[in-house]
Amino acid sequence: MYEYLNGVFFYNCKLFGLRGRDEHHSLDASQINIGTDDKGKYIQFIETNSKTFKGGLKQKNVENKNIKHYTNASSDKDLFKLYELYIGHSEISPEGNSKVYKRPLQDSLRFSKQNLGINKLENLMKTMCTKAGLFGNFTNHSGKRTCATTMFQSGIDEQTIMSRTGHRSVQGVRKYKRPSDDQLRDISNVLEPNCKSSKIKTENNSSDGKENEKCHIVELQSQSKSCVPFGGFNNCNVTFNIGK
Repeated sequence: MYEYLNGVFFYNCKLFGLRGRDEHHSLDASQINIGTDDKGKYIQFIETNSKTFKGGLKQKNVENKNIKHYTNASSDKDLFKLYELYIGHSEISPEGNSKVYKRPLQDSLRFSKQNLGINKLENLMKTMCTKAGLFGNFTNHSGKRTCATTMFQSGIDEQTIMSRTGHRSVQGVRKYKRPSDDQLRDISNVLEPNCKSSKIKTENNSSDGKENEKCHIVELQSQSKSCVPFGGFNNCNVTFNIGK
């Protein structure tokens, strides 16, 4: 049953931007809903208390997160089914003031009524990644970082990302901007020189007992068009005088 627990924990981080152990430990069953409307099947998260939303007079104009994530039934990872199975097996109930994360029972398809401990929750992401053979500094915050970075790389605007992650400032959410591998490849292509053949012509001249080596870089006629739009030096000789 740890597969269900781990899956729900990971996607609570990635879909809804939950971060540290306290947000997970206080997560109540009434905050997670599954359902269907005219747009399809969804998983809903309703924020009550978090690092960026504590309520009260100071935040009377701040709205809590209320996120509907619509699932893709054709995906090989049906998240709606995952949450549906977890809720069914763990028997969490919105009416019973029940916490979301329950302790799995050994050799059983059920969960204990006992809540998962705060220390277990604190290290759950690291434990999952280690068992999966992923090594690095993985924490519960890694899921929130994945949430924001994935949206940035997909071109989603900052305001929409902030509504999902819960950030209150643009500066805060911009910390998660990371170029994807494809973007890094594009950047490398832009910075590459033209696809032209070139040769180095070397002339040795002696004067006053000293030998100077002149290296003329001569571009041959282009054999192919430039790989990418490129602005640079054209029709010029670059000379290096090397005294020996």
